[in-house]
Amino acid sequence: MPHHPSHAGSLVLNPSGSPRQVTSKFASDKAGPSQAALARDALRRVPVRLPVLAGVAGALLSCASTPHPPRRAVELPPVDSSLSAMSSNKPEVLASPAPAPGADNPWSQAALDLQSVLDGTAIQPGERPEGSMPSAQRSESPVSEATPPPGVERAAPEAPGESAAPAPADPPRTPAQEIDDLARSLASALRVQASSSDNPLAPVDALRLAMLESILPGAAGEGTDLDPALLGTLAPVEARHVRAARDLARAWIASAKEGTLDEAPGALAAAAQELRPESGSLRTFSALCQRVSGYGAYVEIEGGELIAGRSLDVIIYTELDGFADRSVAPGDDALPGDLWAVDVSQELTLFHDPSEDLQAWHQPRSRIVSTSRRHRQEFYLVNQVRLPANLTVGRYRLKVTTRDETSGSVSESWASLSVVAGTGTAAAGNP
Repeated sequence: MPHHPSHAGSLVLNPSGSPRQVTSKFASDKAGPSQAALARDALRRVPVRLPVLAGVAGALLSCASTPHPPRRAVELPPVDSSLSAMSSNKPEVLASPAPAPGADNPWSQAALDLQSVLDGTAIQPGERPEGSMPSAQRSESPVSEATPPPGVERAAPEAPGESAAPAPADPPRTPAQEIDDLARSLASALRVQASSSDNPLAPVDALRLAMLESILPGAAGEGTDLDPALLGTLAPVEARHVRAARDLARAWIASAKEGTLDEAPGALAAAAQELRPESGSLRTFSALCQRVSGYGAYVEIEGGELIAGRSLDVIIYTELDGFADRSVAPGDDALPGDLWAVDVSQELTLFHDPSEDLQAWHQPRSRIVSTSRRHRQEFYLVNQVRLPANLTVGRYRLKVTTRDETSGSVSESWASLSVVAGTGTAAAGNP
């Protein structure tokens, strides 16, 4: 029986969409109905999209099942595989070969065979043939959901128009919470700065941290002790200042929280008192007076003039600031219940003016101890003295040296006076 040449081929598409020629493996002398059935079965598994493929497949089936007279080989046109042809994205259409004269039309038979195949594998609307690529367009048919694994329940579908409820929003933060967070961040940064031995402003940052106690209690240390890290970088006097600032901030805010500021002056005085023993800042003011009735209440000798040749009784008034106090000690002349004592001493030296080397009179140092139940906020000395009557007429300067025996601080103050002849302006009570 005549058969097609062994080089008879079919067309398949390259990934780029252009046809190429491959050699058929089932066109042979022994082609029979069983091979045709296999071909039809293979065709059912492959979606037929292009008319060229349909025609070629039908021709192959007819060649395998129906004898045909010999025919000349069909020469296929050369395939243009250039880049320009591939970029055009247009598939090449292969012209159907003309049948041999006097022979039956194989393409008609191929069409009938293909129609019978298609009748058995017709694609219903909305279905996608097996092995074909999904369409870019959205399918109108519902999409089936994957079966969940065992033990996992399928989520109930949402009703049309319904959406998942939004997650509840976090409640807004209060100003107090914001202040607390900021204070903690600031305290952490200041603690690092104040604890650094390389920071020349460590004492300043420690004071800032102490004042932050008004917002964040415990910022500079818990209880009465300072943070050990701060004590490692502060001198004793600096640590005392930081402790005083911390105590002041705590006491002032505690008084305000109780609804009163009456304790604020006491907190300020306590902080100042705590600094006095270490400050060494005793300051004094002296004046020559006729009378003294209390702290800051005195009458000065007008012009500081005294009459020569008479006994010169004067009062040396001295105000003290920055003094320290101590606990009452045995031997102090204290009243029952007194707890604190101010311990000072004073000496007087009169010099001719303008010389400070020519001494005219001197009173040795005398000590004064004054006790009280509470810390004193102010203190003054009244030293009544009698100057010698033989002072010559002229100008003098009185040096008043006061020493704080508790802190060791010393302060000097000066007062000017003149000794005049006759009955000019003189101190009251000067006979």
